[in-house]
Amino acid sequence: MKLILLITLFTICICLHYDDGNSGNSVIEEQIKDIQQHKIGQAILKMAELNYKLQGPVDELISTIKSFGRQLIERVEQENLDYEAIKAESVVKVQQLKQIISDAENEQNKQRKKIGQDLELRKNDIEKELLRLKDSKQQNESRLKMQEALRKQQYENFEKSKRDIGDLIKITDETLKMVGSLLPRPDCSFIEMDKIQLSKEESKDLTRRLRSIKGRVDGLKGYESVMETLVQLTDSNFKQRHFIKSVLDLLNKLRKSLVDSQNKLINDEKEQDRAFSQWDSAQDGETNVFEREWNDLLEEREDIQSFIADCENIIKIHQADIDLYGERVKLEEQSLLISKQTHEELVKQINNELDIIQKSIKLLYSPAVFEYLKYKINLGP
Repeated sequence: MKLILLITLFTICICLHYDDGNSGNSVIEEQIKDIQQHKIGQAILKMAELNYKLQGPVDELISTIKSFGRQLIERVEQENLDYEAIKAESVVKVQQLKQIISDAENEQNKQRKKIGQDLELRKNDIEKELLRLKDSKQQNESRLKMQEALRKQQYENFEKSKRDIGDLIKITDETLKMVGSLLPRPDCSFIEMDKIQLSKEESKDLTRRLRSIKGRVDGLKGYESVMETLVQLTDSNFKQRHFIKSVLDLLNKLRKSLVDSQNKLINDEKEQDRAFSQWDSAQDGETNVFEREWNDLLEEREDIQSFIADCENIIKIHQADIDLYGERVKLEEQSLLISKQTHEELVKQINNELDIIQKSIKLLYSPAVFEYLKYKINLGP
């Protein structure tokens, strides 16, 4: 732009020494009409007319017009400097705003990456762990129900067996007492044994008891033949001392075996109860571990969800900054565009004025213009 202005000024200087002579009032009038279309041209013509009336030196008038032209050139140069300064400042400001936007976008990407690669992955792992724990809890609950049902069945069987053995011991004790009453004393004589008398009812009751005992212990190893003997007793059998002693020995042996079985049954029940209690305690421990892990995972999931919400909130905040500074970038670019248009229009206007000055100076160097001015003055009021 400065080069253009220098070329224009050089052209003006050349024109200062150029005179195409008097080519007629019609040519002068056309040139004057052209100049009068612009305010600066009108002002120059007024100055020329006034200078002619006062008979002032033409060189001074031209010098004044040149001085005004130089002022316009300086104004253009200053305008160029001002515009470049505005442009440079605007470019820096836009760069700063875009950098803020870029930083905000980078922070958004960082938060999105944190959500996608860290928080969401961990959240999915937690969901899998919760499903695993839930399945494990259901399995443990199923095992617990099965073990409780089994333990209940074991205890019911124990109670029934204990009751059955107790009843059998009671019957055995009663039978021992009845059979023992048949023997006055262990070393009683055959004569005394022969005096033993059993009523029909007593014999029937004794037989019933022995059959009952046989029915309850039927199948016990070592007692088969003796049990069969018990139910074949007759009045004559009971008068044989050695047979009564054998029955007593058998019943005592049976009672001892029953008591031992009862004690073993009780001990087995205690062992089963202890084993179940230990297993149940272990299950309680596993349940406590499960509850702790479950609660920890739920708490961690809530924390992660909170972190995700915080990240999303940060993304929204940065998006608001991006939108805000994006609008500021647009406004700044629009402002620079307006400044550029204003600058170009002003420079164009000044160049037009310099062109009019150039034409005016060229016209003032023509003698015919003064004839025109003289003619115009004479026609004036």
